[in-house]
Amino acid sequence: MNFDVRAKYYNYYRKADDRLTKKMIELLDLEPDSTILDVGAGTGNYSTSMLNMGYNVIALEPEKKMIEHCSDSRVEWIDSFVDHIPLPNHSINGAIIVNAIHHFKDIKKAFQELKRVVGKGPIIIVTFDPNIACKQWVFDYWPELIKYEYAHYLDFDILKQCIIDATGGKLEEYIYELPYDFKDTFAASLWKRPHLLLEHDDLRYSMSIFSSMDNKSFNDGLNKLKHDILSHNWENKYYYLLDKTEWDVGCRLLKLMIY
Repeated sequence: MNFDVRAKYYNYYRKADDRLTKKMIELLDLEPDSTILDVGAGTGNYSTSMLNMGYNVIALEPEKKMIEHCSDSRVEWIDSFVDHIPLPNHSINGAIIVNAIHHFKDIKKAFQELKRVVGKGPIIIVTFDPNIACKQWVFDYWPELIKYEYAHYLDFDILKQCIIDATGGKLEEYIYELPYDFKDTFAASLWKRPHLLLEHDDLRYSMSIFSSMDNKSFNDGLNKLKHDILSHNWENKYYYLLDKTEWDVGCRLLKLMIY
C-alpha cells in the first residue's frame, strides 16, 4: 500500500461520522475527560470527533504519512504499531479501533498489548463480517476484491474467539446499519451512492480495498459501473436499496470488556 498517495486522500474522504462516534461513546460508557486510545487512527479524524465530544484522546498510528496529514493540532500522537504500545500498564480508560483491525499483523499479540494498557476498561472495535460485506454490489463490478476481503478479514466467529482467547474478556456484538449519507466514505458506505466513484476519480485512493488492484482492473469495473448507472441498469438490479435510508453492509461493532 502506498501511504504517500493514500494519506493525501484519506483525510479528505474519510471524515469521521459523528453518528458512529456517538454510538462508540454510548458503548464505551465512560465519563467525559476519560482518556481514549484511538488505535490505527489514520489521519486522526475519529480522534478529532472524540475530542470534540469532550474526551481526551491519544492516537496510535504506525504510518508517518498518515500522521503528517492530521488537520487537528490537538491530537496527541504515538507513532507505533499496536503490538508494542509505549504506554504504562493500565494508563488509559478505554480504546477504539475503527476499520483498522484488518491491518493488524498479529491479532492475539495486539489484544494482549491492549489489555495491558487498558486494564479493565472497554474496547470498541468497528470492523466487518466478510460473509455479509461480500454480498454488496461493489463485488459484482470488482469480483477480484472478494479475495482481498477474505485475505484481510477473518471469519467473524474466528476473530471473536481470537480476541476472547487473547484477553479473557467478554464480547458483545452489534449490527451497525450504515446511513446512506455516511461521511466516512469507505467502499461499503457507497451502498446507495455508486455515482461517487464516477464523480471523484481519486476516491479509490482513500480505500484500502482498492490498493491491491491495478489501474486496468479498476477501470474495467468502473466502466461497467458507469454503463449501468447511465442506462439505469444499476437501479434495476439494486432496486431494493432505493427506498432504504440505512443498510446492513456487514459493519459490526464489538464491545470488549476485560475483567
